[in-house]
Amino acid sequence: MVVQSITGTETGIDGTSRLAARGVSVGYGARSVIDGLDVAIPPGVITTVIGPNGCGKSTLLRTLSRLLRPTSG
Repeated sequence: MVVQSITGTETGIDGTSRLAARGVSVGYGARSVIDGLDVAIPPGVITTVIGPNGCGKSTLLRTLSRLLRPTSG
């Protein structure tokens, strides 16, 4: 999965991100789904997660919402 910023900024107006993760790896059993992902979601902007089926979008959202425990990060 590739995370890109369309605006080129990773922080909100005050210079902080309200939701961020660094070096996150997560999987199901022995299957790794996300490996070493860095993501920062700035406040006050619309953020989308786009990718093909099975690339880890839902896994990322479940991990960021603490429904899944990452193996690292």
